[in-house]
Amino acid sequence: MKRSRLDTVLRLRAIRERQARVKLAESLGAEQAAARGLAAAEADFAARQVATGSLSAGQLRGLYLQGVRSAELLEKAAEAHRKAQEKAALDRLGWSQASAEQQAVERLTERRRREAADLATRVADDALDDLVGLLRVLRSRT
Repeated sequence: MKRSRLDTVLRLRAIRERQARVKLAESLGAEQAAARGLAAAEADFAARQVATGSLSAGQLRGLYLQGVRSAELLEKAAEAHRKAQEKAALDRLGWSQASAEQQAVERLTERRRREAADLATRVADDALDDLVGLLRVLRSRT
């Protein structure tokens, strides 16, 4: 039996939907990893040394630089998390679109199959009516 064009489109849409789902899963994994990285950076930032007593200029400068570096790492982790969230949101939208397109083709395919079945039923009914009419004609001649 020859495949219809809709069957081909349906297979392609299913492939695209699966690809979009895999991409979304990867993005969600990256987002979770970025969230863990942000939590670790926040914990490191909160756990940095607190100055006690009098400090020399070198110690004060060292603590200042450590604080600046910790803040930079925290900012970098927050930016990575934000980008991962944005990518996951875009991939979620892409998967949603691919899924909707696949469902639309599935509905169209099902509607076409129902129409073909209805047409086949009507043709069979017409053929049966023709046979009954032919039998009546044959009986009336005998």
